Amino acid sequence: MVQYLIALAPTFLVLAFFLLGPFNWSRNHSWTRAITCAVVGAIGLRYILWRLFETVLPYPNDGPNFYWVWFLFIVEILAFFEVVLFLVLMSRYVDRSAEADRLARDFFRGDEHELPTVDVFIPTYNEPLDVLERTIIGALALDYPQDKLKVYVLDDQRRDWLKAYCKERGAIHVTRPDNSHAKAGNMNNGLKVSSGDFIAIFDADFVPYRHFLRRTLPFFSDATIGIVQTPQHFFNTDPVQTNLGLENIWPDEQRLFFDEIAPSRDIWDVSFCCGSCSISRRKAIDAIGGFPTESITEDLLTTLSMLNKGYKTRYLNERLSMGLAAENLTGYFVQRERWCQGEFKHSIFTMARCAALVSHFFNASCSFRCRGWSSIWCALRY
Repeated sequence: MVQYLIALAPTFLVLAFFLLGPFNWSRNHSWTRAITCAVVGAIGLRYILWRLFETVLPYPNDGPNFYWVWFLFIVEILAFFEVVLFLVLMSRYVDRSAEADRLARDFFRGDEHELPTVDVFIPTYNEPLDVLERTIIGALALDYPQDKLKVYVLDDQRRDWLKAYCKERGAIHVTRPDNSHAKAGNMNNGLKVSSGDFIAIFDADFVPYRHFLRRTLPFFSDATIGIVQTPQHFFNTDPVQTNLGLENIWPDEQRLFFDEIAPSRDIWDVSFCCGSCSISRRKAIDAIGGFPTESITEDLLTTLSMLNKGYKTRYLNERLSMGLAAENLTGYFVQRERWCQGEFKHSIFTMARCAALVSHFFNASCSFRCRGWSSIWCALRY
């Protein structure tokens, strides 16, 4: 009995560590994350060493089974390296709110007439008025000098009733002859008819808070910042949470990414644009030739293209907008399938386009994990 307890002692020590440490520590400090990630990495390394010396090397060379054992071990090694990469990424944390406060005081201290101009893009395809109305009114009500702010509704269905509504509210209704390149093409068409120094993007179902520009624009005081991304929060729960009854117990993967992973990515300067709820520097967009149309996930590709031009993406972890999550399983899986296809394409083809090898791995591998694992089954169809 004592022998068994001694054998289980390391397990008890690990459990005690997590119960007394990480479960009670704040996740919003780099030191707590670094210690936790180091312990998890050490446990993983201990497992790999056990596999190598206790199960793989002693295995006799008896034909196909021998090669199968080594094949499985190599797969585990690759998985371990990916886990280590993820742990390194998650080992640091940054909160930009205090920085936003400091930058805002300097940015808005001068004359309002010297503030940069801002265009708000609301790309839309088939959303009804009750969805679009909230977004348009919210964008028009942003706390910013009205002579410096324009709201563009980019309508890819060329609806007359939406044109009339935009005219009534004071928004600019924009259409194009065709729907080539989907959302990226729609926004590129918006670039042709607008001239603002900065471009804020909100999907048709996302409503910005009034102080969105007050919190995000000051970060562009740094000339190397090309995009400022904010988290996406939702009025409703997604269908998977609802069906499983977990909406009040277990956070969805969007919260895992935006609340936990994105701040860690930001401190490594490998944040990426998530499309909606972001604001971009027009000069940076012009430098990459407009929004990229080579991928169905143009947001991530925009970040990678800007990185090649020396522009970084900054992340501000503050709730500055609210939107609608997918309301049914069909919409949920269509969204995840699009993400998964896009991440696979970036993982394969962006090596030569990234400014640095490390940045490539962070953006391609980690972003795939964050946004692609939930729909990996979709990729198996391609």
